[in-house]
Amino acid sequence: MYSTVYGKGHKRELPATDISRTPSISEERLPTLEKRLDRYFDTHMQAIVDEWGLVTAHDLAVFEKRLEDISREIKGLESGRDRLEQRALAVDAALKEVEQS
Repeated sequence: MYSTVYGKGHKRELPATDISRTPSISEERLPTLEKRLDRYFDTHMQAIVDEWGLVTAHDLAVFEKRLEDISREIKGLESGRDRLEQRALAVDAALKEVEQS
């Protein structure tokens, strides 16, 4: 406790507080814009995501998985196309050979 003299010799005892804790005490007690914004976003986050068309981490993971699956399918289709083109060339060559005979 600290004693302080007020006026005509009146002493008043002040509680000893840790100065380093003072900012956190005021932060706990005083409403701030940041706290109000945090509460607002916590309450309305899903509506904001929907309205702005934002992507969540879960949505992004789903899209990445779909991209991998589709890329794999495309590679398979391309290799199938290459095999079909080779077969078509072979059939063309055989047909020309038959026509020339």
